[in-house]
Amino acid sequence: MDHNYMFSLGEVTLTPICESDIEVMRGWRNDPLNQPAFLTSSYIHAEQQKLWFYSYLAKADDIMFIVNFGVESPGRVGMAGLYNINKLQGKAEFGRLLIGESFARGKGLGIIVTRMICEFGFKELNLNEICLEVLNNNSSAKNVYIKVGFIETDRFISEGKDIIRMSLFKENLNEFN
Repeated sequence: MDHNYMFSLGEVTLTPICESDIEVMRGWRNDPLNQPAFLTSSYIHAEQQKLWFYSYLAKADDIMFIVNFGVESPGRVGMAGLYNINKLQGKAEFGRLLIGESFARGKGLGIIVTRMICEFGFKELNLNEICLEVLNNNSSAKNVYIKVGFIETDRFISEGKDIIRMSLFKENLNEFN
């Protein structure tokens, strides 16, 4: 979705993704250290990334952000978003969270970004529930989501991988403010 949402908290600023971001995003996704965190971990070619980006722009239920970090000269360090946004049901999925730059990992950015996007979803989009799916063996992501307030709602196997479904409800938002 082509959007103009932008917001900051401390050294973290979330901005809309744009065409100049897609090669950086592709690099993060194709990094062998990052691939195991995704359900689909096949190599993404430049043309595939461009097609994904133009398809994303045409969607009305998908909001992606680039994570910028730093005060003096902030730089792109990651991405995340909400997708499958259903305003009638008041639900969306959180995902595509990736702190792609190694120097930015271990600073709590995953927690900050997840909280910022969930707060945005609840307050700006008037959602009541935000859910996600995470690989059971991705303990760092699971810890981020638990710290933000997500609770496990289901487990299942998909493509031979153990998946946990988690949800965060609007009434739980105050627990981490």
